[in-house]
Amino acid sequence: MLKNLEKKGNPWGLAKKQRLEWLKEVDFEVPVVGQDIEDLTEVEYLYWVGCAGALEDRAKKTTKAFAELLHIAGVPFAIMGGDEKCTGDSARRLGNEPLFQELGMDNVMALNTAFGEELDDDGKVVAESAKPRSAKKIVATCPHCLNTIGNEYPQLGGDYEVIHHTQLLQHLVDEGKLVPVTPVEGIITYHDPCYLGRHNKIYTPRARSSPPSPACATRKCTATRNAASAAAPAAPACGWKNASANASTTNASTKPSP
Repeated sequence: MLKNLEKKGNPWGLAKKQRLEWLKEVDFEVPVVGQDIEDLTEVEYLYWVGCAGALEDRAKKTTKAFAELLHIAGVPFAIMGGDEKCTGDSARRLGNEPLFQELGMDNVMALNTAFGEELDDDGKVVAESAKPRSAKKIVATCPHCLNTIGNEYPQLGGDYEVIHHTQLLQHLVDEGKLVPVTPVEGIITYHDPCYLGRHNKIYTPRARSSPPSPACATRKCTATRNAASAAAPAAPACGWKNASANASTTNASTKPSP
C-alpha cells in the first residue's frame, strides 16, 4: 500500500485519471478545477472526494449521492479530480512520516493554487495573495480526510475551513434547501466514526439530517460518542428534494452515508 501511495498517490496504485470515472455515472455536471473552471473562486465549496470515494465501488455510492444532493440544493461546488492525492493519513499512522510530508505538501500546494493563491519558488503562499480561512471551504465525506486536511495540513501551510458532509447536509436542511421526502422505515443505529466523533467532536448532524418518520426508530449503540469503537456504518435509505422546486429524488443513489 505504501508503495502505491508513493508511486500513484492512492492505496490501490490506480491511474489518477480513474478518479474522474464516477462522473460518468451522474446525470449532472460536476466542475473539475483546471478543466472546467480555472480556480475555486467560482464556487462555494471544494468537495474533497478522497481515494475511496473516487475509486472504491461502495464508497462511490456515497460520493454520487452527496454530489447529487449538492446539485439538488443548488450549492456551487467543484472537485480536484486527478490533482487529488491521498491525504497521507495512512502513511503517517503507519510511521512513514516522509511519505505523509510528500503527499501532504503536494496536496497543500495544489489546494492553495486552486483557491487562487500564488506560490513562491518554495511552494509557499505569497503573503499578498493569501486568503482568509473562511474563503477556502472544503467539504469531505471521509472522516480521515477531514481530520488530516483540517487538523494536520496547517502544519504544512494549508489552512482551510473543513466540514463533514453531514454538517453541510444538516445546514441545507435547516435552511430549507433540502427537504426529506421519503420516510425511513425500520431501525437506524448510528455509529460515530473515530475521526468524526472522538477526534473532531462531530456527533449530532448525522442523526438530525435523516428524514423523520413515525415508522422509523433511532437507537444508539451501547458505546456512543467519545466511547464509540471502530465499526462499519450502514447508510439509511432516504429521499430529498429542493425546497424551492418540485423536483425530488428517491432512488438509492441519493443516500448520504452516515
